[in-house]
Amino acid sequence: LRWRITADALQAEMLRQGVDKVDLKFCLQWHANEFIEDGPLIRDISKFGDPTCTNDQTSLAALVHFMLLENLELIADDG
Repeated sequence: LRWRITADALQAEMLRQGVDKVDLKFCLQWHANEFIEDGPLIRDISKFGDPTCTNDQTSLAALVHFMLLENLELIADDG
């Protein structure tokens, strides 16, 4: 999947969830919320392209967590 993780979106989601670190639970909750709301994390996720993130440690951590969840088949482009 073509994950697009930006520092701004990540910080907004961390604030929404009231957390200060990225972990699997955070990413699962973010994905679920974005899927329900058709948010920017989910839009165009199936289009061709490579996953990307902004150049910071927290965004990279989120991207790696999402890729892990995807490869474990716990999340997908169809929910």
